Amino acid sequence: MFIIQGVYGAFIEQQGAVFLKGLAVMPLGLVLWLYVFVVYGSAAGLAYLPFEQDLAPLQARMSRWKVPAALVVQFAMTAVVAIGWTLFLGALGVAVPDPKPIWQAPFW
Repeated sequence: MFIIQGVYGAFIEQQGAVFLKGLAVMPLGLVLWLYVFVVYGSAAGLAYLPFEQDLAPLQARMSRWKVPAALVVQFAMTAVVAIGWTLFLGALGVAVPDPKPIWQAPFW
């Protein structure tokens, strides 16, 4: 859980800007990626921890395809939800406003 969510976070944070910035400032970019990895992994890991016994049976088979498949599913679902939400707002006639500082537009 920790590793999958950490890798996902390094790629998805700020719509990929963190990953690209890490590439631009190598080798310091590795520290940036590690920081985001730890933050995302910890957030998901802490939520998973109380339910670990219920969600991970003792006899679960380990496969080399589980982690890549989980990452692909996460990225795919992120795309589906983002596109779906955009289409839903468009169908309602709601335009997403331009980005502003949070103190000017706290709900957007």
